[in-house]
Amino acid sequence: MPNRAINLHVSCLPWNKGADPNFWSFVEDTPKGCTIHYLDEGVDTGDIIAQKEIEFDSDLETLATSYEKLQVAIQDLFKQSWRNIKGEKCPRKKQVGKGSIHRVKDKEGLSHLLAEGWNTPVSVLEEYAAETQMSKQFWDKYDSEIEEIRKQKKA
Repeated sequence: MPNRAINLHVSCLPWNKGADPNFWSFVEDTPKGCTIHYLDEGVDTGDIIAQKEIEFDSDLETLATSYEKLQVAIQDLFKQSWRNIKGEKCPRKKQVGKGSIHRVKDKEGLSHLLAEGWNTPVSVLEEYAAETQMSKQFWDKYDSEIEEIRKQKKA
């Protein structure tokens, strides 16, 4: 069945391919949503059939409630797309950009963020994302300044 097998994935591909896409969308502050795509040899890398971006209220959502909303959204998207999928009249859209991919083990070092398990507020994950981004910007700037100093010393 080449070009006929599809997957329903709860992320806005090409972001958060693989495991735990909902978790990573908050930890890495990437687009949130759901995608129906064709299967190919890669992990969640096939052409996109349909996609929907979803926004969440960080003050109200937990990982569990956001996942429930993503499940409802992907089911609705499938129902809307089914006639074209069945009739093999689906649009094919290449995934643009590298995006991100995660394995189950990637989350192991971040278990401290999940103090309340799936009831962890997504705001906790978003705070981590903001702190990580600020730290990365600092180190990128610091590293470039050190490199500049080294160049000046050699001159």
